[in-house]
Amino acid sequence: MLDAGVVSETAVQPSRDIVLILHHAADAAAVWLATALREHIGDRVLLLTIDELMYSKSIQHHFDSSLDESTFKLFDGREIRSACIAGVINRLCTPPDRHLEQVAQADRLYSTQELHAFWLGWLNSLPVPVINPPRPNALLGLSADEVVLQHTAATAGLPCQPLEFEVTSNERPVAHGNGAHGN
Repeated sequence: MLDAGVVSETAVQPSRDIVLILHHAADAAAVWLATALREHIGDRVLLLTIDELMYSKSIQHHFDSSLDESTFKLFDGREIRSACIAGVINRLCTPPDRHLEQVAQADRLYSTQELHAFWLGWLNSLPVPVINPPRPNALLGLSADEVVLQHTAATAGLPCQPLEFEVTSNERPVAHGNGAHGN
């Protein structure tokens, strides 16, 4: 039996019905979220690590002015097609790069940027809702520094520890303290 949204090569017309949760292997909150969502929508929830997608047997991504589709053939035999995805919960921070460890530093930086661009483009190309849509500077979407997080939390009425700043020469100020988000 196939997982919801995962199709075999013999499938004729996939249904757009899976909710894809993309996460990193150590992301316990994503596992919790998938479990909670499955209580409400059943096996339509597909929890995949970025490693499962990145290190697929094959990745096909085609887009132009008239067509945008992608297929990931995973090592466990599943095939994930963009046409089957109803929505994405994005919890990706960075693309995996362990396969680049032996690459020269300059080439590694370039390759990492290309991987970031691929995931950014792929997630933004999906014609479905994406929670935490990626931005050019962050795959996880909008990111805020400690000061913005503290301000937002304080504005919402949450208790916050005071921040202390250390400024030297032309460097950007660095916030120190126990911030609103648990740092």
